[in-house]
This record gives sequence, C-alpha cells and structure tokens, in this order.
Amino acid sequence: MWQERETSAGIHLVRSVAHPVDYRHGKYVLGQVLEVDAAQVARTAGARRARSYRRGKTKSPEDGTSKSQSARGQTGDSSPPDVRRMVFWDTETTGLGGPGTYVFLVGLGYFEDDAFVVRQHFIRSPDEEPAMLRELAAALPQWPTMTTFNGASFDLPLLRSRMRAHDIKLDVQDVLHCDLLYGARRLWQRELPNCRLQTLEQHILDFRRQGDVPSSEVPGLYIDYLETGDLASLDAVFHHNVLDIISLAGLMIAMHEHVAESSREAGG
Repeated sequence: MWQERETSAGIHLVRSVAHPVDYRHGKYVLGQVLEVDAAQVARTAGARRARSYRRGKTKSPEDGTSKSQSARGQTGDSSPPDVRRMVFWDTETTGLGGPGTYVFLVGLGYFEDDAFVVRQHFIRSPDEEPAMLRELAAALPQWPTMTTFNGASFDLPLLRSRMRAHDIKLDVQDVLHCDLLYGARRLWQRELPNCRLQTLEQHILDFRRQGDVPSSEVPGLYIDYLETGDLASLDAVFHHNVLDIISLAGLMIAMHEHVAESSREAGG
C-alpha cells in the first residue's frame, strides 16, 4: 500500500513489495543470488566506483575501467561486494533524457531478513520530484554496492542531472557500481539477437513477463496519469519496475553460473 513520505523538500509516495527467498523468477529462485560470488560478477561487469565517471560525460565500464580495477571488481582497499549489502535499482522516466525529462519512479531492491524487498518511490506530480530525489540522495549511499542495468549510461547520469536541477547532492562516489548490461554483452552478445533486458530474460533466465507494459509505453502512461490522477492506471508500470529489479538478481545468478562453468571447462 502506498504511503506518503515527508522529507525536507516535501511529500512523495512510497511502498514496499516483498518476495520470499524461494520466489521463482524463470529458472532461478531469488535465494540463489545470496550464493553467488559477487566479486566475480563485478569483475565480469567491469564494476567501478561512481567517482570514476567524469562529470557530464559518462564512459562505459568497458572503456573506462583500468586493468587493475577490472581484475579486482573493486578499487583501493575496500571490501569485496556482498549481495546482502547491495542495492539493485532502476528508474522510470518521462523520456530518454534531455530537457523536459524527469524521474517519476525509482525502485530500490535489497535483501532484508529472509525477503527481497523492492521499495518504490513515486511522485504524483512534477512538484513532488524534489522530495523523492532528496530521499534517494540520503538512501543510495547507505549501500556499498549498487547494481543496475544500463545505469552507468542512463539512470545514474539522469538522476544526478535531476538532483542538480534541484540543488541536491548525490554522494555515491565511493559506492561500487555494477552495471550488468556490460557483463551481459561480454558473455552473451555473440549468441543473442541483442542484450536488451527482456531478451536476456527470455533466453538466459527462461522468464516470460505477464501483466507487463512495454518500456516504450511507460512515459505516455504517466502523462495520461497526470491528467486523470488514477493511480490504478499505473499498476502495470509499477509491476514493470519490480520485474526489472528482480531480473537484476536473476542475471547475477546467471553470470555467476556462466563464468563458473567456463572456468571448469577451461580447467579440464
């Protein structure tokens, strides 16, 4: 159930959707991600600290990670990634960037006790965006590692841009950013038609979405909502966001299995 959350910048809506660790997503159950070698996945994805992205121009980890960073999946003397201290997150926006694009929904997925929780932050109008962004600016640095899909090139730069517009500072420079899109390309781009998230779901996770809405329709549905105020009209969008985040956990499992199997084969 949605509840109003008040910050120093105003009010927005928040709700949490919890799934047990035995929840099945395609051929995997969520609890399997707790057994993966997160450092191995981070290396595969070319993970690096958010501070290493140049302001105003984000380079992909494939192009910008040093060999020593890539080999460790971390920087400096920081501890290795731990799935229980990781946030999986994704945004829904009114466009693909540029003037007039803003963030209206952000989902944060994380393990809490014996459940995988997706906490969604939603704005009922553009006036509530500063309140949501201030909440996120306080929340995201609490996790040592964040995991996204194309977040290095899209979600994180857009979130930072919107925060700058409202004079909000996002201090995640020491958070390790693991963008699974780059890992997926390294492992599967030669055998799949593309590395879009839903393509990976179908071919790698053996998952087919139901009750979902295509990503291309999400901005229009939110614009329609602004005219009607009917929150139920966005149920498919909220569901879409939850599925995106759960699929990040599934991809971590698949990447771990793929690399482990390749290592066993190489070792004879």
